Amino acid sequence: MIPLRGGTGVNDSPLVPSSAPRSLGSRFLTGAGRAGIPKMPVNRTPVDQALIQAARSARIYAYAPYSNYAVGAAVRTDDGRIFTGCNVENASYSLSLCAERVALGSAIAAGARKIIAVAVCTADGGTPCGACRQTLLECALNPETCVVWVVKPDEIVQWYTLAELIPHGFRLQK
Repeated sequence: MIPLRGGTGVNDSPLVPSSAPRSLGSRFLTGAGRAGIPKMPVNRTPVDQALIQAARSARIYAYAPYSNYAVGAAVRTDDGRIFTGCNVENASYSLSLCAERVALGSAIAAGARKIIAVAVCTADGGTPCGACRQTLLECALNPETCVVWVVKPDEIVQWYTLAELIPHGFRLQK
Protein backbone atom coordinates (compact mmCIF):
# COMPACT_ATOMS: atom_id res chain seq x y z
CA MET A 1 0.00 0.00 0.00
CA ILE A 2 1.30 3.49 -0.83
CA PRO A 3 0.53 6.74 0.98
CA LEU A 4 -2.41 8.65 -0.46
CA ARG A 5 -2.58 12.31 -1.36
CA GLY A 6 -5.76 14.29 -1.93
CA GLY A 7 -6.95 15.92 -5.12
CA THR A 8 -7.95 14.34 -8.40
CA GLY A 9 -7.05 16.99 -10.94
CA VAL A 10 -9.59 18.09 -13.54
CA ASN A 11 -13.26 17.12 -13.83
CA ASP A 12 -13.91 17.40 -10.10
CA SER A 13 -17.70 17.73 -10.39
CA PRO A 14 -19.24 14.81 -8.50
CA LEU A 15 -22.14 13.95 -10.84
CA VAL A 16 -22.98 13.79 -14.59
CA PRO A 17 -26.47 14.21 -16.27
CA SER A 18 -28.39 11.18 -17.58
CA SER A 19 -28.45 12.65 -21.10
CA ALA A 20 -24.69 13.13 -21.12
CA PRO A 21 -22.15 10.47 -21.99
CA ARG A 22 -20.81 8.72 -18.92
CA SER A 23 -17.80 10.93 -18.60
CA LEU A 24 -17.46 13.11 -15.56
CA GLY A 25 -17.49 16.48 -17.27
CA SER A 26 -21.08 17.32 -16.31
CA ARG A 27 -23.14 17.43 -13.13
CA PHE A 28 -25.00 14.10 -12.96
CA LEU A 29 -23.74 10.58 -13.53
CA THR A 30 -26.22 8.01 -14.68
CA GLY A 31 -26.49 5.80 -17.73
CA ALA A 32 -28.17 2.57 -18.64
CA GLY A 33 -27.72 -0.09 -16.03
CA ARG A 34 -28.64 -3.73 -16.44
CA ALA A 35 -31.99 -4.39 -18.12
CA GLY A 36 -32.18 -0.71 -19.15
CA ILE A 37 -32.74 0.48 -15.58
CA PRO A 38 -31.04 3.85 -15.03
CA LYS A 39 -28.17 3.87 -12.58
CA MET A 40 -28.37 5.75 -9.35
CA PRO A 41 -26.19 8.88 -9.39
CA VAL A 42 -22.69 8.18 -8.16
CA ASN A 43 -21.18 10.78 -5.87
CA ARG A 44 -17.42 10.96 -6.05
CA THR A 45 -16.59 11.08 -2.39
CA PRO A 46 -13.21 11.83 -0.81
CA VAL A 47 -12.82 8.05 -0.50
CA ASP A 48 -13.35 7.68 -4.27
CA GLN A 49 -10.88 10.50 -4.87
CA ALA A 50 -8.30 8.74 -2.68
CA LEU A 51 -8.82 5.50 -4.64
CA ILE A 52 -8.37 7.32 -7.95
CA GLN A 53 -5.26 9.13 -6.71
CA ALA A 54 -3.81 5.84 -5.46
CA ALA A 55 -4.16 4.33 -8.96
CA ARG A 56 -2.51 7.39 -10.49
CA SER A 57 0.35 7.20 -8.00
CA ALA A 58 0.87 3.46 -8.58
CA ARG A 59 1.16 3.99 -12.35
CA ILE A 60 4.39 5.89 -11.80
CA TYR A 61 6.07 2.64 -10.68
CA ALA A 62 4.95 0.50 -13.64
CA TYR A 63 7.62 -1.66 -15.25
CA ALA A 64 6.66 -1.58 -18.94
CA PRO A 65 9.89 -1.61 -21.00
CA TYR A 66 8.33 -3.58 -23.88
CA SER A 67 4.95 -1.94 -24.43
CA ASN A 68 5.63 1.42 -22.77
CA TYR A 69 2.01 1.15 -21.57
CA ALA A 70 2.11 2.00 -17.87
CA VAL A 71 -0.92 1.04 -15.79
CA GLY A 72 -1.72 1.76 -12.16
CA ALA A 73 -4.62 0.25 -10.26
CA ALA A 74 -6.13 0.48 -6.82
CA VAL A 75 -8.81 -1.60 -5.11
CA ARG A 76 -10.85 -0.63 -2.05
CA THR A 77 -11.86 -3.47 0.21
CA ASP A 78 -15.00 -3.86 2.28
CA ASP A 79 -13.07 -2.77 5.40
CA GLY A 80 -12.08 0.52 3.70
CA ARG A 81 -8.44 -0.21 2.97
CA ILE A 82 -6.91 0.70 -0.40
CA PHE A 83 -4.33 -1.50 -2.10
CA THR A 84 -2.38 -0.60 -5.21
CA GLY A 85 -0.59 -2.32 -8.04
CA CYS A 86 1.17 -1.53 -11.30
CA ASN A 87 1.81 -3.61 -14.37
CA VAL A 88 5.05 -5.61 -14.43
CA GLU A 89 6.10 -6.79 -17.88
CA ASN A 90 8.40 -9.67 -18.70
CA ALA A 91 10.34 -10.56 -21.84
CA SER A 92 8.21 -13.72 -21.89
CA TYR A 93 5.01 -11.73 -22.44
CA SER A 94 2.62 -14.26 -20.95
CA LEU A 95 4.43 -13.95 -17.61
CA SER A 96 3.61 -10.23 -17.37
CA LEU A 97 1.38 -9.07 -14.53
CA CYS A 98 -1.54 -6.66 -14.92
CA ALA A 99 -1.86 -3.81 -12.44
CA GLU A 100 -5.38 -4.82 -11.38
CA ARG A 101 -4.30 -8.34 -10.45
CA VAL A 102 -1.23 -7.03 -8.62
CA ALA A 103 -3.47 -4.72 -6.55
CA LEU A 104 -5.90 -7.55 -5.82
CA GLY A 105 -3.01 -9.84 -4.86
CA SER A 106 -1.74 -7.19 -2.42
CA ALA A 107 -5.18 -7.01 -0.83
CA ILE A 108 -5.42 -10.77 -0.51
CA ALA A 109 -1.88 -10.98 0.93
CA ALA A 110 -3.00 -8.52 3.62
CA GLY A 111 -6.03 -10.65 4.51
CA ALA A 112 -8.70 -8.76 2.56
CA ARG A 113 -11.05 -10.90 0.50
CA LYS A 114 -13.83 -8.60 -0.76
CA ILE A 115 -13.47 -5.51 -2.95
CA ILE A 116 -16.06 -2.79 -3.35
CA ALA A 117 -14.39 -0.38 -5.82
CA VAL A 118 -11.57 -0.25 -8.34
CA ALA A 119 -9.66 2.53 -10.12
CA VAL A 120 -7.47 1.98 -13.18
CA CYS A 121 -5.15 4.65 -14.58
CA THR A 122 -3.66 4.51 -18.08
CA ALA A 123 -2.40 7.14 -20.52
CA ASP A 124 -5.44 6.64 -22.77
CA GLY A 125 -8.19 5.66 -20.33
CA GLY A 126 -8.11 1.93 -21.06
CA THR A 127 -10.36 -0.49 -19.20
CA PRO A 128 -9.24 -3.73 -17.49
CA CYS A 129 -8.56 -6.71 -19.75
CA GLY A 130 -10.86 -9.75 -19.70
CA ALA A 131 -8.61 -11.74 -17.37
CA CYS A 132 -8.57 -8.89 -14.87
CA ARG A 133 -12.33 -8.45 -15.11
CA GLN A 134 -12.89 -12.11 -14.25
CA THR A 135 -10.30 -11.98 -11.44
CA LEU A 136 -11.89 -8.85 -9.94
CA LEU A 137 -15.29 -10.53 -10.17
CA GLU A 138 -13.99 -13.40 -8.05
CA CYS A 139 -13.45 -11.02 -5.11
CA ALA A 140 -16.17 -8.42 -5.70
CA LEU A 141 -18.58 -8.13 -2.78
CA ASN A 142 -21.35 -7.17 -5.23
CA PRO A 143 -20.55 -6.80 -8.96
CA GLU A 144 -23.70 -4.70 -9.46
CA THR A 145 -22.42 -1.99 -7.10
CA CYS A 146 -18.64 -2.38 -7.46
CA VAL A 147 -17.66 0.81 -9.31
CA VAL A 148 -14.68 0.69 -11.66
CA TRP A 149 -13.23 4.16 -12.26
CA VAL A 150 -11.33 4.53 -15.55
CA VAL A 151 -8.94 7.46 -15.41
CA LYS A 152 -6.01 9.12 -17.11
CA PRO A 153 -3.25 10.86 -15.16
CA ASP A 154 -5.09 14.19 -15.36
CA GLU A 155 -8.69 13.28 -16.18
CA ILE A 156 -11.49 10.99 -15.08
CA VAL A 157 -12.70 9.28 -18.23
CA GLN A 158 -15.66 7.19 -17.16
CA TRP A 159 -17.01 4.69 -14.65
CA TYR A 160 -18.71 1.32 -14.95
CA THR A 161 -20.00 -1.27 -12.57
CA LEU A 162 -18.03 -4.49 -12.61
CA ALA A 163 -21.21 -6.27 -13.78
CA GLU A 164 -21.25 -4.02 -16.86
CA LEU A 165 -17.63 -4.78 -17.68
CA ILE A 166 -18.13 -8.53 -17.41
CA PRO A 167 -21.85 -9.22 -17.89
CA HIS A 168 -21.42 -12.97 -18.35
CA GLY A 169 -18.67 -13.63 -15.81
CA PHE A 170 -18.98 -16.61 -13.56
CA ARG A 171 -18.42 -17.63 -9.97
CA LEU A 172 -18.07 -21.17 -8.71
CA GLN A 173 -20.27 -22.24 -5.83
CA LYS A 174 -18.28 -22.65 -2.62
